[in-house]
Amino acid sequence: MSTEYVVPWNPPPAEDATALMDVLFTVASALKTQTRASAYLASPQRSALHTRIRELADEIHGLQGDVDLRT
Repeated sequence: MSTEYVVPWNPPPAEDATALMDVLFTVASALKTQTRASAYLASPQRSALHTRIRELADEIHGLQGDVDLRT
């Protein structure tokens, strides 16, 4: 595994509901993309990891429903 690549994404703390929704959407989307496109996760030996990541993405996406945009 390469340790040279550093993810350049580090969002600032959310100041309002819209910013929090953006963070949740970005994280869920990134995880879901990995479960759909990653050759690493497609390996049968990693099926449990693939499932866990997919479930986390769905849970994070669901958290968006808990954010009240009216406040």
